[in-house]
Amino acid sequence: MNYCSNCGAKVKPGASFCRSCGANLPLEENNNLNSKIFASNNDDTLIDAYIGKNSDEIKVEKFSIYSFLFRSSYFAYRKMWLLFGIRLLLIILLIVLLDLFDFGTPLDVFNIVVIFNIVVACNFRKIYLNHVKRKVKRIKLKNSDKSMEELKKICSKKGGTNLIFAMIVVFFHLFIISKILHSFLMPICCK
Repeated sequence: MNYCSNCGAKVKPGASFCRSCGANLPLEENNNLNSKIFASNNDDTLIDAYIGKNSDEIKVEKFSIYSFLFRSSYFAYRKMWLLFGIRLLLIILLIVLLDLFDFGTPLDVFNIVVIFNIVVACNFRKIYLNHVKRKVKRIKLKNSDKSMEELKKICSKKGGTNLIFAMIVVFFHLFIISKILHSFLMPICCK
């Protein structure tokens, strides 16, 4: 399928004008190149719509301070459900394995988790952009009959952020941390 270089509407191969805006279309040889360039620009527009506000910052950041500070909650905030679950399970597995093999003190476990979080935060942009590109590609495939504006609306709705779920995860983390601290401090206080 080809696209109009003026308005972005889909046009039939070999068409001499756009039925949407009336613009003259280039010859067929040029139309294929035009289609590829426009599709690339469309992908960037759809990626920006999927990410939502701050997309320019997210695309260039080297280290995600939010991913580091909020850990799994930030994955939930960015609607990365599968990666949220995988990251949470990896942390739990790491803590359980370190505890089973009596790796060291809780501080040692904490340090390893911090190192893991730094590695994830350094790679968050790459992880997130790959996630977004896959999601946008699926949206385009499922909605090939939709206009560019409709695709942008779908991307905005499917992407963006989910503050409510992220807050639930944060409160859950705080609850777990308070229980852990309580179990460590209770024996000390009650002696």
